[in-house]
Amino acid sequence: MKSWMVVFGMLLLLSCMGSKKQAGVLSWTAVKKITVTKLPCFGFCPEYELTIQSNGMLLLNAKAKVKNDLKGNYHSVLKPVDRERIINSLKDMNFLSLKSKMGDRSVSDLPSTETALVLTNGQTKKVLDYGNRGTAELERFYKMIEHIIDTQEWTAGLAPD
Repeated sequence: MKSWMVVFGMLLLLSCMGSKKQAGVLSWTAVKKITVTKLPCFGFCPEYELTIQSNGMLLLNAKAKVKNDLKGNYHSVLKPVDRERIINSLKDMNFLSLKSKMGDRSVSDLPSTETALVLTNGQTKKVLDYGNRGTAELERFYKMIEHIIDTQEWTAGLAPD
């Protein structure tokens, strides 16, 4: 009986270690781009698509109700500290293992966010969060993205090639 419990305990410990290791695999060298899309609602929800390329280039398509009255296409370069915060946030929440759809669809017209992570190996992971409360980590991630949009120095127009 004791040996069975020891074996079970070892398996449990190894499985926990494996999930932590998986979360740590994500790095900017494995990421092609991250896209955060705020979807429209009938209220005062901002509507935009922000693409963060692996080289730090930011592309913003501000459609409606974006802070600082941004509307149209903009580009900028992500600060290195924000670049690390983003990848660490995705690692900490183990983004690749999140459910693809979250939120209570029985309530209508809630703000929603779709986050897409495209890896250099061709894998794509999308999470559609209806209501923007999928997990506490996602909520913090959205606040971080909003802060970046609000404080970044944007240049109007598409990014140069």
